[in-house]
Amino acid sequence: MWCNNILEVSGSSMNLEIFRKDMRTIKGTDSEGKLIEIPLQFSNLLPRPPELDVEESSLAHLVYEALYGDWEKLLKVQWIQAGGAKDRSTLIRLLEQVHEDRVYLAKRYRANECKYGFRNWRDWNIEHYGTKWDLDDTTQVEEADGKLIYRFRTFETPPKAWFELLKSTYPNLKMTLKHRSPFQVAAQADIPLNRFY
Repeated sequence: MWCNNILEVSGSSMNLEIFRKDMRTIKGTDSEGKLIEIPLQFSNLLPRPPELDVEESSLAHLVYEALYGDWEKLLKVQWIQAGGAKDRSTLIRLLEQVHEDRVYLAKRYRANECKYGFRNWRDWNIEHYGTKWDLDDTTQVEEADGKLIYRFRTFETPPKAWFELLKSTYPNLKMTLKHRSPFQVAAQADIPLNRFY
């Protein structure tokens, strides 16, 4: 479910141009040679550590529990019982035989959690951006009345954490983030946008 957002940024023309350049990303060119520009990306303000760019996998989280967490509860899972796992060592051996790639991924999760406090990109994004995914080329920007106005969608929630960092990073600009929650969008309600200042 998507949350619709509008970010309004106002200030001097010089500060707006700096902001616009800082926030945009050029992703290459299309088949006609036109630049593919993403006008706003959360990662331009706060890049995610590249080691966290690993797959999100529920099975790898299960393996993680076997390796580092509450492994005993996994002995109740039917396919694990059928595989003959009786204790932690036989459980790990079974997982290594059946899901070697998920064992590797679970170990990557552990290394990331120890170093960054997060297992993968998803957890980090939710904490630092306030939403699951970064923005893409569906984001629109327009300039009107001395303001930059960005319209974008985020998954389920507005990017509150990112917005707070954005305001403190650009103190010479006035910013307002308005959003409509997925429930308001789904109801197609004529409800005013919620605001963060």
